Amino acid sequence: MNAIGNFLSGGKKKNKKTNQKLGIDIPGMVDKFMQPQMSGFVPKDEYNYFWLAMQNDSPEVNVYIHLLVQHLLDHMSKNTKLPFDPQVLLNTISFLVLRHPTQAPSKQVDKILKEWFKNRQKYSDLALPAAKDVLGVLYKQRVEQRNGLDSLIIQCYQFYSHDELSRIADYYENPTILDVVGGIENIGASSGDKVCIWPYLKELASRDPDNFKLVIQNTITKLRGIGGQILLSPKLAEISLLALIFMMNQLISSTRVPDEQWLNKCISNLKRFYLWPVPYGSQARDLLIKLQKERVAPGFALIQKIWRECRVPEIILLSEVSSPRLGSKKKSDFESPEEEEDEEDEFTEESSFRPLYYLFDIDDSKSLLFANVMKIDAESDWGSNYKIHSGPSAFISAVLILNIISYDCGKSDELENAIKKLNENEINIFYKQVMDIFTSSANSSDSKLATESRRLGLKEIETQIIDHANEKDDDDIDDECVLYTEDIHVLQSTDYRVELPVLHHTGIGCDLKHKIFPTPGQMASNEMLYPSNEVLKRLKELMENLYSLATEDEKVTLRFMIAGGNSILSAVATAYAGLMRHAQPMLVNFNIEFFILPYSRNHYAEWLARQDPWYNRHIYLPLECRLFVTPSLLPDTKAKLRSHGHLHTVGQFYREMSESYAREADQLVKLRLWEVLCWENPPYTKTPHQLIPFCQRVEFGKVVEKKAQDEMYKQYGTSQIHRNRANTAFPTAAAQQGIPPEYADYAEDIAAYGGDEAAANGFGSESMKPDAFMNGDYQEYKYDPDEAAEDMELFDYQPIPLDIEWQPVDMLGRAQHISIDQKSQYLDCLSISSVPRYGDKGFPASPDKSGVIHMYCKVMETTKKKKYQEYALLKTEPSQHVRTCVCSAANNSSDRFFVMVDDQIYGKFSRIKIQPMIDPVTKDQVFMPIRTFFPVNV
Repeated sequence: MNAIGNFLSGGKKKNKKTNQKLGIDIPGMVDKFMQPQMSGFVPKDEYNYFWLAMQNDSPEVNVYIHLLVQHLLDHMSKNTKLPFDPQVLLNTISFLVLRHPTQAPSKQVDKILKEWFKNRQKYSDLALPAAKDVLGVLYKQRVEQRNGLDSLIIQCYQFYSHDELSRIADYYENPTILDVVGGIENIGASSGDKVCIWPYLKELASRDPDNFKLVIQNTITKLRGIGGQILLSPKLAEISLLALIFMMNQLISSTRVPDEQWLNKCISNLKRFYLWPVPYGSQARDLLIKLQKERVAPGFALIQKIWRECRVPEIILLSEVSSPRLGSKKKSDFESPEEEEDEEDEFTEESSFRPLYYLFDIDDSKSLLFANVMKIDAESDWGSNYKIHSGPSAFISAVLILNIISYDCGKSDELENAIKKLNENEINIFYKQVMDIFTSSANSSDSKLATESRRLGLKEIETQIIDHANEKDDDDIDDECVLYTEDIHVLQSTDYRVELPVLHHTGIGCDLKHKIFPTPGQMASNEMLYPSNEVLKRLKELMENLYSLATEDEKVTLRFMIAGGNSILSAVATAYAGLMRHAQPMLVNFNIEFFILPYSRNHYAEWLARQDPWYNRHIYLPLECRLFVTPSLLPDTKAKLRSHGHLHTVGQFYREMSESYAREADQLVKLRLWEVLCWENPPYTKTPHQLIPFCQRVEFGKVVEKKAQDEMYKQYGTSQIHRNRANTAFPTAAAQQGIPPEYADYAEDIAAYGGDEAAANGFGSESMKPDAFMNGDYQEYKYDPDEAAEDMELFDYQPIPLDIEWQPVDMLGRAQHISIDQKSQYLDCLSISSVPRYGDKGFPASPDKSGVIHMYCKVMETTKKKKYQEYALLKTEPSQHVRTCVCSAANNSSDRFFVMVDDQIYGKFSRIKIQPMIDPVTKDQVFMPIRTFFPVNV
């Protein structure tokens, strides 16, 4: 450990276990990471050590809350400087208070809260308006012994400060969330303390009927006030309405609504929004339909949610011995013997679970760091002794039977004992009969009639189950009776509450450097159109294993968290394009859902956060804040993707955040896919040399040329660089043997020469492997375009004249029949983007719009010949919305240029064409199904 991060008592590892058992020196640790040189960050071992101490009812939580409040009040009263934004203190206080309630309040915390409340005018801080909200809730809970639900609900559904609200009014001036908040450094400045409120409200409402009624009653009250708010602040009223509808939707899906009178009141309040424009009226309509079904069939929304969750495949480990990956330890390459010795009581997974897949770029260190904190499993191979199941498990089916029958017919120990004697097939047969009766009653318009008919049908099923179980002798009860040893009776006190299936956080690490491009012949024959990468390989393997479980009528749901930045999003888009083109018969049996977790800089996530305030607050903000809660890990911390070790409260928070995202985000956003057709030289046939999918942008010009040249010379100096086709793997036998192009003619001789001798002469060494020469190590370059701009003064940029031709679109996005042609344009830069970025010029793009993409050109100041003076449209109108665009070298056929597609360099080419990726079956533009919380651009 370094000197800065030596927080342990005495700095000795041998005292670590003792300190964990007897408590840790919280004040000493806080004093150290509050120093300017640490600024709220700590090394990894101290980070884990600190947050492991923060548990329910632990005294360390109260000690830390007292210290945080003390620092906050000192800052607000004496203007003492903090080494970071004071909002971070509010985020951390709210995090601890709402995630770790205590049954033993601290006298120190009570005392300092009373001091604040008595002198709260003195502590008012206009620069920190959220302070009174956070401390007010803490005061109600700790001093007044109230839950503060009213204040929490208001904070939960209100978004944006007054300054931010004024900025979001004009979309064209503010295309991303960074414009709204005034830069990435301000993310979380007004909402970070509200991130944990919604999980806290859900937990309160789902466990206690009284709390449920209280939360719902407050929600209805706030809903009633939206009608008056629309006149004063229309945008705020619209966002608040979507938030309240979303909250009510999720609350009634978490438990059976206990009071029909409340349902009637809720329906009457919602009807006033039915005629509001889309999406507000349509969202109110959908909730009204759900409430009406809930009124005639109580529990319908909950069961619908369980059905949706149970379409995710279930992995059932058959062996009683733990899987080598589940519940057992593997030594990490970065673990010392002392760390390995201290892995007792580590986090383990269940033996039956539903996987939630995370797609990672293995070279993205920031994403791997999040994965390590969350203990995401590094493998998706479950061994050999397991089975896969889709649909409700036998246990869930049995509990649902008891839940539905007991609600209408009363609880019965006889039925409970009978269920335990049934085997899996028998449970499924009775489950289907019960569900048929229940769902048919939900279609009735008369609640009394529906209840009576349902009670008669369920009573008959109950009799059948009991009679069937009584016919069985004790000798007939064998291992197939999966519930015989289960203690179902303990669920009776919860009215047979059905828990959602356990999710397993499964990481799929992908090496994005390796790509195989098709040959022109393969493209012409439609054998292979798009590049093949490791994401495509892993997705195909996964779906092939699950294909037998699915049908077109009963699809299996696969959920993929795109966990990282632009690179992994681009790779997944490329893989999905390949699946849509060449694996369509397999895809029809699956319901694919993608979710965006911006562990690294992700411009599509920025756009999504701008469109969906709930996603912005609950997903984007906690992941993109440089310092969300303190202490946090040092930014340069290195980590591997591994699942063993202790799962502390911050890691659990991120896990629960991902699970809520997967389960609550039911709105579809279509991320439209595009393609770039690239020709290296004339003649320009119908079949290009490369066909590159993209989902964000294509760029070329001075900056791209500089980046491409820098990368080439960085890796290979001034030596000759051999290229077949840019950024393309050679589909030849020589390439497969790792032989560079200049030795391709001697491939057979090299192969005959022998592997060992060839290696001794340089062939087969690291420098000669296919990975180094053909799969992108020197041909593909990724960079962050938002880094500080490099000095371009010394770069001798020689632009070539380009002919630019595009098909414009009208205000409704309809393509025009007449194309626009601009000859011999000398461009400083040209960008064609579907996803806007912070600082982009011109009208912003919209990635969910079909057939519309934004083009922006910057024409260089040059002296043109007289005959080209008429082609000056791009100089006067550089921003265009287009359907297609063709850029080709104007004069010399040897002129070529680099292009950057989704932040990756390709080239050189003499002609490119950008166009929508069209599905040959539907004739519509292909899109990736992204999930989010609120409707977007409807």
